[in-house]
Amino acid sequence: MNDEPGQDVISAHGRSLPETVYGLLKENDLTLATAESCTGGLVGHLLTEVPGISAHYLGGFITYSTTQKCAT
Repeated sequence: MNDEPGQDVISAHGRSLPETVYGLLKENDLTLATAESCTGGLVGHLLTEVPGISAHYLGGFITYSTTQKCAT
């Protein structure tokens, strides 16, 4: 990853962003869950295309409608 402030990372060492995220999760023994709206589940979809991610990606929620986003 890039330590310089303001620098976006698209890939590292020829790996895609989801592969880079997986590598960081695995290296640091972390898990990840997502909550998406406008992306409609794209982040979760891209992550689940990476072999081995199931050990670190717990899953996610897609709450697209305003009703689902607001608790009453």
